[in-house]
Amino acid sequence: MLLRSLRRAANTARTMRRLETCASTGAAHLRLPGELNALPAVLASLVTPPDVTALNAKVEAAAAQTPPLDAINDPVGAREARAAIYEHEPRRVDDSIPGLQASDPPVGISVFEPPAGTAVSGLYLQFHGGGWVVGSAYGQSDGRLQRMADDLSAVVVSVEYRLAPEATYPAPVDDAVAALNWAVRVGAEKYGAPALVAGGESSGAHLLLAGLLRCSADVRRRYAALNLVYGYTDLVGTPSRLAFGRRLVFCNSELDWFARLFCPDAATRADASPLRADLPADLPPALFSVGTCDALLDDTLELARRWPAPSDLVLYPGAAHGVGHFGPHEHTAQGEDLLRRVDAYIGAAFARS
Repeated sequence: MLLRSLRRAANTARTMRRLETCASTGAAHLRLPGELNALPAVLASLVTPPDVTALNAKVEAAAAQTPPLDAINDPVGAREARAAIYEHEPRRVDDSIPGLQASDPPVGISVFEPPAGTAVSGLYLQFHGGGWVVGSAYGQSDGRLQRMADDLSAVVVSVEYRLAPEATYPAPVDDAVAALNWAVRVGAEKYGAPALVAGGESSGAHLLLAGLLRCSADVRRRYAALNLVYGYTDLVGTPSRLAFGRRLVFCNSELDWFARLFCPDAATRADASPLRADLPADLPPALFSVGTCDALLDDTLELARRWPAPSDLVLYPGAAHGVGHFGPHEHTAQGEDLLRRVDAYIGAAFARS
């Protein structure tokens, strides 16, 4: 017992020392499961950078001037408002793949390739965020995904899954399953990709994981790693989400609105919440990332704690939902740091495959 306690203390000390290398963003990077015991101490030690504190205050002040999304209750309007700020990458190629069942519509994809003549390192399959209601593979993240393709010499494929409330659970998950299977059976060979990695943000991380749990073990084993960015994995609500009343990007009532549009009977559909599922031992290594002022903090922490494969957990003190990917925290120092870590993680997964 004493020996175990000493080992835990030493492990915590090593983790705390590494935090000093992330002083500009305040970020903490833990390797799990080895450093899991250090997590409480790490969380207690995190200090929000002053610029993030100031940004959060501005965001909350602006949000106070408008009603929350659930009060407006206009999913189509929210979708159109998001689409109005899309920037389209001219090198993007739009295509489609077959749906999961013969009766399903084709699933749209957008493809971002590295410069011609580049030896392809791998294929990254991406599921965009947007609460299952808004967002698109066509314009929402074009610039970021094209840069990823260029920097990693990879083919990046983003999935245009069906959206709620027009398509409710499980239809968007069916599209995710179709895309995950396609990447293994068709996409890798089509683009000459020797390795596969999949990732998603928020609801996209949910669809990726929910879809992968429905895939065969042979398909799961083809993925070298996953990139799960502040995933929304418990539709009923984790403690951090249920308690989050701040109008900081999304509050609890707004997140609940998204979930109800996607899966109205989530409370009785345990299969709709990957966090409540049994996780198979053959899941690949994963990178988890989240901000400490994200309502979905507990979704990430609990999933990382239960993950059966070696994983990495990156925490950003004070960061809200969307860090590095959309919204007010997209282009902060923390956001840029997260994108660098994601690229490094995916690149390393390609290299070892």
